[in-house]
Amino acid sequence: MADSNPTGNRMAVPLRTPERHRGFLRDTLSACLRGIESDLENPDQHPDPARAQREADAYRRLLAAIDTGSIIPDPELRPVVMALLDSVDDANEYGRVLLEHAALVGLFDQVGGGRS
Repeated sequence: MADSNPTGNRMAVPLRTPERHRGFLRDTLSACLRGIESDLENPDQHPDPARAQREADAYRRLLAAIDTGSIIPDPELRPVVMALLDSVDDANEYGRVLLEHAALVGLFDQVGGGRS
């Protein structure tokens, strides 16, 4: 049965996304959505098609939010964005990059580099 109040009485809030981030976000969210939609072309072969459909819907809401500049906070969005964040961080070796940067800044400072 359809939820008679799908927003749970939550109001739309401004999405404060800098213009310079919007292209990246659109591209990344669109790629994720295409991947899930591709998986859903054969739902009987997907381990959890209902979950995949919820994730696809979440990506659609996120893309719409980037275009409209507002979003209704939704508990289903959080795990989707968190999984994407973890995936991007892992792919970019973010932890390693942070460690290397800190090590090099520390060394630079110790050799009299002085950052301005």
